[in-house]
Amino acid sequence: MKAYTPADFGGTNYMRQSIKLVSVGQHTRLGDILERALESVAFETVRSEDFAKQDWEKQKLLFAVSGDGFGQNEALQILTRGVLGGKCHLEGAVCAVVADAAQGGALHADVLKLLLALNGAGCAIVGRPCVEATRDLKNLSYETGDAGTPPFELYARQAQSLVERLTGFAPAKSDQKRLRFISALESEGAGHDWETALGREVSALGGALAGDGETADATLLLCENARNIPDEATLRTIDGLDACALSCVVASPRTGVDFYCMQILERACIQGACSLPPRAFTVCDGVSAVEALAVGAVFENVRRALAALLQ
Repeated sequence: MKAYTPADFGGTNYMRQSIKLVSVGQHTRLGDILERALESVAFETVRSEDFAKQDWEKQKLLFAVSGDGFGQNEALQILTRGVLGGKCHLEGAVCAVVADAAQGGALHADVLKLLLALNGAGCAIVGRPCVEATRDLKNLSYETGDAGTPPFELYARQAQSLVERLTGFAPAKSDQKRLRFISALESEGAGHDWETALGREVSALGGALAGDGETADATLLLCENARNIPDEATLRTIDGLDACALSCVVASPRTGVDFYCMQILERACIQGACSLPPRAFTVCDGVSAVEALAVGAVFENVRRALAALLQ
């Protein structure tokens, strides 16, 4: 099979909107998948080593990632560090990932780190943003429950569906945005106090909290990092969500909040159907949910996040 390099994906076809294909690693099997997924799409290839040197406002970005034969993802890790370094602008951009693991390794965790870094830099994330294949492709049939379709065909179909979601992605727009607030805090009083405070802030910003049975433009989840893993109540709350634009306020009295946010991303977007608006995670570091509400300097970060969410 031909070994593909980033230069092999410079062709030009046309669809309703072009995308930027950010190529990470040396593609073999993934090259064949990309040819299928992008056959009707206008696209331009970007080398991963050049990505953090440029600005990508309002672009649709598809990251194509191949892990090497030893399970290492050095190029992907370098890309993530570049994004975290703040050298590129991603306002109004949206992204997705197709990842191919030669030996497994830590590719899945590294993809989650990339998605969090991109989101923190201002990039939205589509719902179910990652198509990921292990070396033997068995995980694809496990995910779909379709044992009768050849694994490579399942891989190609999932990649095509991801490209369609990416090219068709558009954030909700309305004159008065309605925000749904949800919380799985153990203290019902704390959750009620947060809802009251957020209601005042949302109203002052020209929006409104959505009531039971009302449609909402976005959903805000309040959670607390008490054990570095989301508790069962939080996971059940996330599992009960329909497709929505999800933002999170994470009160984090514990260290390890990045790992906690990775697990929220995994459950809500990789396994679930939620998308993430830009900068979806507002972290109240070093304080509990009750303390975050009481400390003006901490809650100011929440106000700024609400203002951005309701624009």
